[in-house]
Amino acid sequence: MTLKGDLIDLPLLDILHIFQRDGRNGRLSLLKGRERAVIWFQCGEAINALLISDDSQQPPRVGEEAIFALAHWPHGSFRFMPLITDEHDRITITRPTMQLIVEMLQQRAQASLPHLPPDLTMDTALRAPLQMIDLGTRIDLNPMERTILHILRQQHTPAQIVAHTHLTPEQVLCAIARLIDLGLVATVTLADLPDQQLVAPVPLRTKQHSTSKLVRAIKRRLQQLHAA
Repeated sequence: MTLKGDLIDLPLLDILHIFQRDGRNGRLSLLKGRERAVIWFQCGEAINALLISDDSQQPPRVGEEAIFALAHWPHGSFRFMPLITDEHDRITITRPTMQLIVEMLQQRAQASLPHLPPDLTMDTALRAPLQMIDLGTRIDLNPMERTILHILRQQHTPAQIVAHTHLTPEQVLCAIARLIDLGLVATVTLADLPDQQLVAPVPLRTKQHSTSKLVRAIKRRLQQLHAA
């Protein structure tokens, strides 16, 4: 289906995330003043982008350079046309779209979050210790931050939180960055996980053996009661 609107209402970051999530195929055309651009998508991934200007002194920008320039457009009309066949097979963007989204979010967040961890990505494993969750109830957090803190009672990545909520990657990363700044959330490695999470499950035969012993003990007790 055709999609059109303005970047004021639906920023490019959100468009990229929606198309990547839904696996869209098609062509996104954008227009702002004397500048116009096109981004081609294949299976939700941005594979090519071109940004040109009517100003002869402004050279065309291609690929990732065009994508990052478009991310700074505060407004501009857009129109998405689905493609049934592969109309455009030139590839100028080789990195996954999610990597581009994360890099854009990190750049945008630098101004408001100067202490944004440089190693915070969509695949960073995170967890909130139980005592930190209790502490979080006494700290002024917004509803979104409280929701994410509650989810992080168990180990999750930002990508998993995005997949199971209606939040955007930008919202999740910004909220997690603040929770890290407050000391409520920390990155987790395998070595940091509690020992009980690494214990192998009890073999089935051991469980069956324990159950059999319990049944025999009950039978003996019943026999003793009957004899009395």
